[in-house]
Amino acid sequence: MKTWNNFGRPVNKGAEEIKIFAPIKKKEKEIDEKTKKEVERNVVKGYRMTNVFNVNDPNGVPLPLNPIVTKNVKESEFAEKLYMPMVNKITNELPVVVNQDYKDPSNGYYSSLEHKMLIHILILRINSRL
Repeated sequence: MKTWNNFGRPVNKGAEEIKIFAPIKKKEKEIDEKTKKEVERNVVKGYRMTNVFNVNDPNGVPLPLNPIVTKNVKESEFAEKLYMPMVNKITNELPVVVNQDYKDPSNGYYSSLEHKMLIHILILRINSRL
């Protein structure tokens, strides 16, 4: 709520928070292979549950427009060039399982017993949202 207030957009009374997985980042120093110099990088160490508000819950000054997809990239190119490589990287580096047959409306879950996260993806649905 503080973040929305800082943007001059107070949250509507009665608005409910949404729980999401947010990355836990840590700065680490390492040697860059190309320059051989020490650089500081943000590394994702895990995820934690955090509360957020829907973008439609606050009122006030309009939000700044920062388009995620540039205007000259077609939707199918965006999904092909960015989305699937991102999913592949996540599934290779983290205990995440992608299941296109998962039917629950939650679109995924985290199992602390198995230490894995299952997510549902549907490429056609993703393409239609972009």
